[in-house]
Amino acid sequence: MSDRDPGVFYIIRRWDVEDMNPWGHHTKFCIDYYRDYGTTLVDTYCHDITKNYEVETCKAVNDLISEKHSNNAVLLTWTKPESNLTVEGYRVFRNHHLLTKELITDTFYLDENIPAGEYNYYVIAYYTNGCTSGLSNAVSETIEIEEDCEAVTDLSAEKIGANSILIKWTEPNDVLQVEKYIVFRNDIPITEVSNTFYLDENLPNGNYEYYIITHYTNGCISDTSNCVKETIGVGIAEIDKMDGIVIYPNPTTGMINVQCLMINVQNIEIFDVFGRTVGAINPLQKLEGCPKDGVVINISHLSTGIYFLRITTENEIINRKIVKY
Repeated sequence: MSDRDPGVFYIIRRWDVEDMNPWGHHTKFCIDYYRDYGTTLVDTYCHDITKNYEVETCKAVNDLISEKHSNNAVLLTWTKPESNLTVEGYRVFRNHHLLTKELITDTFYLDENIPAGEYNYYVIAYYTNGCTSGLSNAVSETIEIEEDCEAVTDLSAEKIGANSILIKWTEPNDVLQVEKYIVFRNDIPITEVSNTFYLDENLPNGNYEYYIITHYTNGCISDTSNCVKETIGVGIAEIDKMDGIVIYPNPTTGMINVQCLMINVQNIEIFDVFGRTVGAINPLQKLEGCPKDGVVINISHLSTGIYFLRITTENEIINRKIVKY
C-alpha cells in the first residue's frame, strides 16, 4: 500500500470456534499489526462472524407427567427433548430439593416411601457437551396416608375342652396389608399373631372377654374389634363328662383311640382351628355304639397341627383338643 509506513505489515488469521453454552459454531478472524519489519507487534484486531446459534439445541423437558403409583409413591415420566445434542442424563427435584445425586439415564423415576404432604416435581436435562437445560414443566401430587383402616368385625369365641378358648376371625376387607393382630383378654394384651385365630389354653376358672386390634404395614392401627365372652368353670357335670371320655395317644402321629365310659355316643366330628369339618365317624351306624375297647380314628392324612373332636352324646356335646405331629 502506497500510504503504508516503511516496516509495517499485517498477518491475517482465520479459524472455526465451537462454543459450549450456548452451543454453536462461528468463524473468527484476527489481524496482527506489526512495525519495524515484524519485530514489534502493535495490536491485534479480531472479529467473530457467521455465528449459527439460531437453533436451540440445549432444550429442557417440557412433557413431565406424574401419577400416584401406590399410597406413598409417585411415578414421574417424560420424553427426551428434541435436540441435536446428546442427553447425558437427568436430575429430579422434589420441592426444589435434589433427589438424585447421580444422573438418571432413563426417562422415568419412582419416588417411594413418601410421607403425607404436597409435592412439586421438575427435572433438568444435562447434555454431553456440558450444556445444562432450564427447568422442565412442574407437576404436583398429594400423598395422603389412609388412617381409617378397617377393624375386625366378626370375632367369635368357642370353649374348647375344660379350660381353653378358641377365638377366630377373618382378615378385614381392606386394601392395606395386615402386619399383625394384638389379642386382648380382659383389656390386657396377651399375645400378637399373624394368622386369624388364637387358642387361649390352661385358663383358670373365671369370666373372659376378648377383642383384637389390627396393625397394618403402613403404620395404621385399627379400632378394637367386636368383643366376645366365655366362662371357664369346671363343675361336677363337666367332670363327669371328662371322666366319661378317654382319648389316647394325644399328641398322636395318626391313630386316636376314643373310649366311652358309661356314655352313649351318637357322633364324632373332627374340626380344624378354623372350624371347618375335616372328618367324621358315626359309631351307631358303623360300629354299633361306642364299645368298651373304644373307637379308633385315623387322622394320619391330616396336616400337622391342632384339631378338635366334637363328641355328641344323648345329652351333651363334648369338645376335646388333639394334636397331630
